[in-house]
Amino acid sequence: MIAPLGPALLLRWSIRAPFAAAREAGATLHRLHTSRRILTAVVWLEFQKKYAGSVLGLLWHPLYAVLLLGTYSFVYLVIFRARFSEFGSFEYVLFIFSGLIPYLGFSDAVATATPSVKANLALLRNSVFPLELVPIRQLLVSMGGLLISLAILLVMLAGSGRIGLHLLYLPVPLALLFVSLAGLVWFTSSTCCCCCSCSFHRSATRCRWCRGRRACSCSPIR
Repeated sequence: MIAPLGPALLLRWSIRAPFAAAREAGATLHRLHTSRRILTAVVWLEFQKKYAGSVLGLLWHPLYAVLLLGTYSFVYLVIFRARFSEFGSFEYVLFIFSGLIPYLGFSDAVATATPSVKANLALLRNSVFPLELVPIRQLLVSMGGLLISLAILLVMLAGSGRIGLHLLYLPVPLALLFVSLAGLVWFTSSTCCCCCSCSFHRSATRCRWCRGRRACSCSPIR
């Protein structure tokens, strides 16, 4: 029988938790620094593999952003005929694109990094690549696409004459986005590995975990 949590135990945990989190963060940063070369190599390899089977190859990264911008602009300006008194047509396109860039970067990072650990079990079993850097690899690939789209947006802003000193603050939200996404994809990727993979069976009742037992025979990690 588990004893109830008393005020003294809760107080002890609340005092120890920040120090434990700081130690774990320091250890993660140290592993990130020691593995920076191999991380750079695998990120570049994954960046090249994303559109490896296409004709244009790496050119699809900026072309995808341009095509997406053109599609949204056509839908809102031509089909829906959206008009705002504060914006002209070109300014409204910039407004749409500036909102799409972080949203698409966020969604792509979560969608690709969540199953990354589960999809690379063979690599993790046969190499010394740190486990916690697998989601970061996918996150960096998604951030690369985000930076390409951001560069296109800056070129458009320069063409409209809206470049100013306020853009010097741009690294701050980018850094906050990266840090928040890193914590999120670590959580989602670990949850994806811990969850029971009943999709390999016809029925969830065949899974031992779903019957309430300790071991799960359908989980890919044992």
